[in-house]
Amino acid sequence: MYETVSTRMVRNATAVQRYDLFLKSPDIHLIDDSPYRDPALEQALELARSGKRRISVVDMVIRYMIEDVNVRSDYLLTFNPNDFRDVCLKHRVEML
Repeated sequence: MYETVSTRMVRNATAVQRYDLFLKSPDIHLIDDSPYRDPALEQALELARSGKRRISVVDMVIRYMIEDVNVRSDYLLTFNPNDFRDVCLKHRVEML
């Protein structure tokens, strides 16, 4: 949701209404991301400082969720496949 609800998106009232309905669907289950945020921030900063990888905190949160065996992830829709290829392959998550 972080990257979906962008400034551009919220300027479109129809898109906001449709997204709101989508999120309220009984098939949608939101995951509490608070356990992932601090480690994601630390990891993203460490990787950037070391020059090993440049990855956003949002993408690190998603990576941690994919790695969590208690969170079922079958698919990942992304515009940044290179940021997730390794973790999706390891945990058998199909990228769309």
